Amino acid sequence: MAGKKVLIVYAHQEPRSINGSLKKVAMEELSRQGCTITVSDLYAMDFEPRATRKDVIGALSNPEFFNYGVEVYEAFKKRSLASDITDEQKKVQEADLVIFQSQGLLPLSQCPAELPSTRPPHLLKDQPKGAVPGGHRATCNGNQDHGQLCPLTPPSPCPHCMSLLVPLPGYTRLPSTWEEEDSGIPSGSADLQPEAARSICLSLVLCPQFPLYWFGMPAILKGWMDRVLCQGFAFDIPGFYDSGFLKNKFALLSLTTGSTAEMYTRTGISGDFRYFLWPLQHGALHFCGFKILAPQMSFAPEIASEEERKAMVASWAQRLKTIWEEEPIDCTPPWYFGQ
Repeated sequence: MAGKKVLIVYAHQEPRSINGSLKKVAMEELSRQGCTITVSDLYAMDFEPRATRKDVIGALSNPEFFNYGVEVYEAFKKRSLASDITDEQKKVQEADLVIFQSQGLLPLSQCPAELPSTRPPHLLKDQPKGAVPGGHRATCNGNQDHGQLCPLTPPSPCPHCMSLLVPLPGYTRLPSTWEEEDSGIPSGSADLQPEAARSICLSLVLCPQFPLYWFGMPAILKGWMDRVLCQGFAFDIPGFYDSGFLKNKFALLSLTTGSTAEMYTRTGISGDFRYFLWPLQHGALHFCGFKILAPQMSFAPEIASEEERKAMVASWAQRLKTIWEEEPIDCTPPWYFGQ
């Protein structure tokens, strides 16, 4: 949408990874819409993740006992925070949408080395109802119409009820805009290589693009949140959750996982993927007021075929075409843990 501003917080070391491709296609699609795109490439910036005394310029309010939270709060009010913090805060303040993009690590025991690269030819438990093999459209448990599904479309959560949308055999291909020649996806395998490590990427509107490390953020992105989303800037007491200072902005996580979709169900070995989203989406971003859009899930790109990885990137590009029309999730415990 013309005039909108998007910040992509990118936390991945390899630009040729699928996370790099997800970032690139987001930049291309949102730019086509007339959005202004800003990228914070944390590794390229050599961003300092540690919260230290150096974050406060000048004298401390209590030099006898260092309390980071108190000192940064006072420094924010005095405009005496380190410049790398204030530079990032300015980017957040100007953005309508923030996307986080990065790669993540999971316990290797949860990332089998040998799994079939094709998607399961059936709907998992609690998957969308009303889908018929050979059909053209899919509906979810919330009775939302999700349009045409491609056989290669990776399982992804419905933004309304969060049941996973898994295509059945015989689904027709998506329109040609999803095809490689029309999608804006770089050709060749160099831009879509599987991750060198078991990975998860997260993207936010605040748009971070990053991987999940041990069901959490990479240290460099965690440090970005620790230092940038400080009291006084992002929240206060009172002034959090629905009253947080960033309440007029959207955040979205775009994830790639090391494990398969089956492993991220309530009965799977990793549990429902919404469980590990609770501290990321609710405890950090919504605490600061962000309205949370449903996450973008790309399951197990490392063990997927090149064609499947291209479909993952294409599905992200397709979603971004209507990203400004989406409604935020109901960011309450039942969304994450059920009734």
